[in-house]
Amino acid sequence: MKKTAMLLALFLTTIAWASDPVKDREKEYFKAPDHWELTLGDQKDYIEARVDRYCQARKIKPDSLEYVCGTANSLTKIFKDKYWFKGEIGDEVVMDMARNERESVQVAVIPLKDKLLRGVTLTVGELKNGQGVKLPSGAIQVFNVEYVETTKACYPVAHVGWWPDPLLPAKAVDIPAAETRAFWLEARTGKDIPAGRYEGKITVAATGLSSVVLSLTINVWDITLPSEQVAQTCTWLNAGKCGVKHGKDREKEMYRVYAEYFLDHKINPLELGKQYCTTNDYSAVTENLKWGFEHGLARFEIPRLKGADLKKYCEHLRRQGWFDKAMIYGYKDEPHPRDYEAFRKDSEAIRQVEPKLKIFMAESPVAGLDGAVDVWWSSMPADQPEEIRRQLRAGREVWWYRCGIPVRLEYARPFYEYPSDVLLDRPAIDMRVFYLMMWKFRMTPATFFYCGMQWPSGFEKWPQQPWQTSVTLWNGDGYVVYPGENGPMPSIRLECMVDGIEDYEYLSLLRQAVDKASNAAAADVEAARKLLEVPVELVVSTHYYNKDPKVLLEFRRKVAGMIVKLSRGG
Repeated sequence: MKKTAMLLALFLTTIAWASDPVKDREKEYFKAPDHWELTLGDQKDYIEARVDRYCQARKIKPDSLEYVCGTANSLTKIFKDKYWFKGEIGDEVVMDMARNERESVQVAVIPLKDKLLRGVTLTVGELKNGQGVKLPSGAIQVFNVEYVETTKACYPVAHVGWWPDPLLPAKAVDIPAAETRAFWLEARTGKDIPAGRYEGKITVAATGLSSVVLSLTINVWDITLPSEQVAQTCTWLNAGKCGVKHGKDREKEMYRVYAEYFLDHKINPLELGKQYCTTNDYSAVTENLKWGFEHGLARFEIPRLKGADLKKYCEHLRRQGWFDKAMIYGYKDEPHPRDYEAFRKDSEAIRQVEPKLKIFMAESPVAGLDGAVDVWWSSMPADQPEEIRRQLRAGREVWWYRCGIPVRLEYARPFYEYPSDVLLDRPAIDMRVFYLMMWKFRMTPATFFYCGMQWPSGFEKWPQQPWQTSVTLWNGDGYVVYPGENGPMPSIRLECMVDGIEDYEYLSLLRQAVDKASNAAAADVEAARKLLEVPVELVVSTHYYNKDPKVLLEFRRKVAGMIVKLSRGG
């Protein structure tokens, strides 16, 4: 009888455990860890410990708070689930930057009670230094971080589902109790502002609740980044998409809006030299090119013209003084070896008409096309260093080509081990560290990515209807901006890419400072030369690099500090 009672008690306990909704929820989440592969229990412990530290430091009772704010750098992706947040809980936001630079940071709002936060907003007050000099109005833009839902990919990902990527103009947002939302702050400094420390306030407010005030500090280094492109980044836009979104009658107008946006981010829309070009009428393309050069255009592509038509257009470009920046695409995109003979014949025909016109091609350097290509677009995973060096020694250019995955290439390792694409379900650091690799491995300081705004079907109905992440198995391939009502909306990928372009500019300034450092201490010059090598703590090879954002950001600080030190004579 006693044994029967014990078994009955054990059975009832088992039933109670099995029906416990909390335990059921934990079991469910153990099967679906976050993007760091933390279980629900660890996720909660991790974030609650940070909230506790924050409250203890400020002598606040956690139960008295409806929400807290978190901060994260631009290379940390903030997902919807509040327990996935990996930034810091706090009320201090610090940004370091040069003059004439963009720099970003994120502020997350995290509910602490089991209820909806309504009408959450973030505003930035004026920033000024100790002498009362203010950063210009509009120096900081605020965006809402928005999300798109990814689909199954052909490469390993940390998470399939909602990913942060679109950055939309800031507006009030409701935040469910189990979620978080992030605001993206982009600061942009002018070329003439004084270096120094600028301080101000960020105010986070929610309907019916007390506001939270964060301190904002922007340290402006005594460095000015160049306005001209040092590392040329190129892409293709799609004027026809502008017609679909804004109406055919506004296509040319809106194409110019998108082109200006990319140029403002130091990215060349290559087709400016062929869009709206006809055999007998160069007026539209000439106007676009003239305007493009006024806005920083560094390279452009011309149409696949032949014979007399090719000669005529190139002569027109010479008269304008633009011919040296022109390129023409080769015979066939990503050619198969069986196409090489036809490719070479096509290049020979071009050279007979225009011997100095550069021919470019999405193809990693191969001996079979020697002499037929002037500008190679090489896929990083398929790189053959000896062949690349041979092409560079011969005076040709070798750019790294970024796209989902080029075809007909033999890779040494899987392509997803490299920062060689611009996919939205990849780590944000991939967008940025790419440029440090370009410097470290002495590639031609130019790159192409596919594409700027090749949006998937149904794009014109977004955000009223869900965004179709991709029509292929590469999420986000083909676009780095989103279609807004009045023009382009940026993505996290675009912002991180621009930061990488600026990292390259920092190294270029450091090299100049080393070359001019006649009065600097030998130890400082030696330390600067080591930074110029991009240390192995950050990059070992193109497929083996440090994915910790803090390491890259610390390297950037060291480079900036050394530029200032050498420029001041040590």
